[in-house]
Amino acid sequence: MNDWNANDDAANKAKKLATYKLCERLDKDADPKGIRDACRNDPKAARDALRQAGDFINMPADLPVYVCEENAQDRGKVVAIVLPAKGQMPTFDAFDFKKTWICTWTPYAQILQQALKPGTK
Repeated sequence: MNDWNANDDAANKAKKLATYKLCERLDKDADPKGIRDACRNDPKAARDALRQAGDFINMPADLPVYVCEENAQDRGKVVAIVLPAKGQMPTFDAFDFKKTWICTWTPYAQILQQALKPGTK
């Protein structure tokens, strides 16, 4: 079993392996039961599938896991923003957009970052 909350090399390796195993399981040729669609449509089903793939313990029940196809339409449906530490907001020029906007569609993040630069249209 792997502890979801652990933060060491073994835990990171387990998460990487679980991600691979989940993707492998959801591959269309290896998905006779429709688990791919269930995971795409239900974050709880995706969480359970990831937990099973990694044999994880201590995975929060309310942890949403999103699975999307590799296309701009699906990938654009998920956005996560990681706030800078309270009181540590940098100036715009020092703002590291890629650390804040954790996006599933990198080209969109790059377009948005360019659009946000002062003096650009």
